[in-house]
Amino acid sequence: MSTKEKILINTLSLIDSKPFPQISTKEIAKESGISEGAIFKHFKTKNEILDHLCEKFLNIATHIDLSSINNESQFKNILINFFLTLQNTKSQIYKLVLYISMYKPEKFKIFNKIIKEKVYKQIETTVKLNQTNWSYKEDINIKVQVRLLMYSIYFFTIQQDVFGADKIEKFNMKDVITTSVNNFITGLKK
Repeated sequence: MSTKEKILINTLSLIDSKPFPQISTKEIAKESGISEGAIFKHFKTKNEILDHLCEKFLNIATHIDLSSINNESQFKNILINFFLTLQNTKSQIYKLVLYISMYKPEKFKIFNKIIKEKVYKQIETTVKLNQTNWSYKEDINIKVQVRLLMYSIYFFTIQQDVFGADKIEKFNMKDVITTSVNNFITGLKK
C-alpha cells in the first residue's frame, strides 16, 4: 500500500471517531506511521486530503453498470450488490458525506449532480426501457421511486452506523438492502 493510500485510509479511520475539522495532520501522521512532513509530500493541505477522499467516495458511490441488463432478476441483483458494496465502506464514508453536506454545500451539490447522472439516471433508464417487458406501471413516477430506494438505504445506514441506532436495535444490512430493492421492484409492478 502506498503512503498516499495509507494517509487516506487512516484519515477515514480517524473520521470514524471525530469530525474532520478536529483531526490534525499530526494525528493523521501518527495513525499512518509517518512524519507529519511526509503528509505534505503527498498533499499540499489537509483539505486536499478531503478532496481525495471525496473523489474516492464518488468512485465507490457511482460504480454501477446497468448497460447489459437482460432481465429483471439481473437488474435486482446488480442493485443489491451495488448497495452492499457501499455498505462495506462502513460508517466512515457516510460520516464523510454528512460532513460535506453540512459544511461544504457547494461540494455536496457537485456530488449530488454526479450521483444523479451516473447512478439515478441509469436506474431510471433501465426501468423506463423495460416498463412493458417487466410489467411495470406506465404512469409511475420513476424518479420518485428511484429516490425513495436510494434515500431509504442511505438514511437507514446512517441511522444504524453513524448515529448509533444499531446499539438500540441492530439490523442485518444485507436483509435491509434486499428488502428495499424488493419493495422498489414491487412498487413498480402493475
